Amino acid sequence: MNVDKIAGQAMARISTTVGSDLSEAQLTEIRRIVSELALAVVDDTARACASRAIELYGPHTDLAAGIADEVRRSQLALIANLQSMR
Repeated sequence: MNVDKIAGQAMARISTTVGSDLSEAQLTEIRRIVSELALAVVDDTARACASRAIELYGPHTDLAAGIADEVRRSQLALIANLQSMR
């Protein structure tokens, strides 16, 4: 699921909850907020996974280092892709 789809779903739910049409400026701000939060969740999750891998396998283990590197690369690629959709 991409950030635009998440933001669109959030806007629809918020609009339904508020009970009135939101202005275009408000919808844009909601989309920005949801995008920022989604990126923050991705970042936090990736960091937690990398830290846990190092905890489980030790900082000097090739497997842990490989997992942490792959998580970081995937995270950077995902963030770049999500930011390009803004």
